[in-house]
Amino acid sequence: MSQQRKIPVEEMTRIVELYLSGKMGYTSAYQEAGVSEETFRKWLFRYKTDGPSGFLPKEHNKRYTKETKLSAVLDYLAGKGSKWEICERYGVRDKRVLEHWLKGYNRHKDFRIQTGGSRMTKGRNTTGQETNQLMV
Repeated sequence: MSQQRKIPVEEMTRIVELYLSGKMGYTSAYQEAGVSEETFRKWLFRYKTDGPSGFLPKEHNKRYTKETKLSAVLDYLAGKGSKWEICERYGVRDKRVLEHWLKGYNRHKDFRIQTGGSRMTKGRNTTGQETNQLMV
């Protein structure tokens, strides 16, 4: 397994801004940063979506409405753009999120807003006697 080196936010911002201003080519930019082409594409996407703050760690996941999820999926399935283009249009930070929505849509699952916490929906209360048996 390869080790990832941590690139400072300032350096990521500098390289992306050099590329966007036309002072550096695409290949030169990702090579200078020492990252893959795919990683640099993610940097560009995050910068275009959130500005330099897109490189900062997030405290919580972004939430999307059912309508946004469905619109993004339907646009992609209708051929209205690549996964990256659809993500940029709807402000989705990573194409894996769109891929997850596509899988759910293809399985006829209902989109819902994730609220965190347990996903366990059915269960029963355990009696004190059962709990004591488990502890033994």
